[in-house]
Amino acid sequence: MTKQHDVDKQVQIMPIGDLRMIGLNLPEPLQNRPDEEILCLPLETAEKWVAKILSHWNVPEEETRNFIPLLSNESLSDIIVIHQLIRVIFSQNTPRAFIHAKNKAFDNRSAWDLVSTGSTQRVRAHLAHLVYNGGW
Repeated sequence: MTKQHDVDKQVQIMPIGDLRMIGLNLPEPLQNRPDEEILCLPLETAEKWVAKILSHWNVPEEETRNFIPLLSNESLSDIIVIHQLIRVIFSQNTPRAFIHAKNKAFDNRSAWDLVSTGSTQRVRAHLAHLVYNGGW
């Protein structure tokens, strides 16, 4: 989870086709892009989005300030996608209800326990399985 000094200051989020598949509305400039094109965000924008997501998840501000500089581009991407997948699965509930709940899929730890210790990919993979394989 250490910060990578990437030459490329873009954070790859997910293929545009995946966004369409889960029913997320694309902004006008992206609507005619091919499905295989990867949605990317500038690093600074991704960090701001993650800060907003962590605030939405009720992560204390000081913890957020200390946590974000430690994140790799992949972890930033994972957190953004985790938030979107939670919103797809639990459209009637807030993501914070899921993110802090103990979960059998995570050995009775919360998704936040995993995210905060660097296991963002495990949470993302679990949620993606639920969304793309009809588990919801």
